[in-house]
Amino acid sequence: MLAKGRGTYKYFTKNHMLYEHNQETNRLEYLIPKRTSLRHRLPMGDQGFIDFVAHLLEINPKKRPTESEALKHPWLSYPYEPISA
Repeated sequence: MLAKGRGTYKYFTKNHMLYEHNQETNRLEYLIPKRTSLRHRLPMGDQGFIDFVAHLLEINPKKRPTESEALKHPWLSYPYEPISA
């Protein structure tokens, strides 16, 4: 996916390392993303929803679901029960 991107060279090295251009020092600086989990970023009790979002955010385009595949995810078929006030 990165190899096909038009603006990839602006943000990644040829080895697909993430970097940015520091305007003050005129140097390239690597951006190292903070390691975290989706469960940590979406603190909720609905594990099905977290699985659904993780499914949609798959980095590998060959594993990432198409629109029709995403609509078949089990989380979308869970029964919805409105909370009464």
